[in-house]
Amino acid sequence: MYCSDWSNRISHDQMAINDYIVPKAKDKIIVFMGIGNSELAIRCNAAKRIHGFSFGNRKEMIVAHDLELHNYIFTEQSKYTLGQDYYPRHVDFISDNNPFFVAINQLEIEQLMKCYSYWLKPTGEFVTHKKGIIWSYTKSIANVELDENQNFTLNQCKKFTEKYFNWEEKNDLIILRNK
Repeated sequence: MYCSDWSNRISHDQMAINDYIVPKAKDKIIVFMGIGNSELAIRCNAAKRIHGFSFGNRKEMIVAHDLELHNYIFTEQSKYTLGQDYYPRHVDFISDNNPFFVAINQLEIEQLMKCYSYWLKPTGEFVTHKKGIIWSYTKSIANVELDENQNFTLNQCKKFTEKYFNWEEKNDLIILRNK
């Protein structure tokens, strides 16, 4: 599986997602995909719980462990192997700046969107970013719209999410809420 080291840096799109979630984090449950340098967990000290997932990067796990934050749980697991029962209707925010990046087929994307939808409370939000949502490491997914750089188009990303979510754009952020 593709995995780069974000344990000592943060992307601009993740910073924007964090800036959106942090002021709303008090007493909330947050799921954070791709923990990187754990900045979201550090900044959300008023959250009830933050569960971060790392996709096979030991440095990210060490950084998370060394923080010793009281409300931060972190796990090394692929988001494409998570089940619906992990957080049934308990999550206030899901942060995932590139949800489709390493998906190998549309079934994986469908299962992930179904899982995220099921985890969110009725008022919950799945927060992503225009820059990251289009990234595609796996260039071989059949019957999808790709741009000139072989990434997904925003229109294609809307198609991936429309069964479960209403799509709202706020500047470069994409806020997805259950239908």
